[in-house]
Amino acid sequence: MSDIVKILPILGGITAVTFISGYAPNLGLSKKFLNLVAVFGGGVLIGAALLVVMPEACKVMVENNYETHKPMTKEEIFPEHLILTIGISVMCGFYTMLLIDEFVGLLHTRGETT
Repeated sequence: MSDIVKILPILGGITAVTFISGYAPNLGLSKKFLNLVAVFGGGVLIGAALLVVMPEACKVMVENNYETHKPMTKEEIFPEHLILTIGISVMCGFYTMLLIDEFVGLLHTRGETT
């Protein structure tokens, strides 16, 4: 089975869910339910980041660091500077998203009081 045939159902599902999620506020659903959907979406994004993107990023970083194919120890595969780079990148990403979320929330509450 070709790769395009495997990807098309996934692409169709993502398109349908995105369309339904974008149209949901026009359906007259409660604000509590819409907030629940937003929290679920955030959880899906974080889960995708941790379960898919992080292992791929680690693999690419390791492959770019080492071009030899000799057997290596754990310390040689993941040197301390590489682990530190990955950890700092993840931490900075989460803190950046937290700051953006708090800033937007502050602007939203400030807009309601005026």
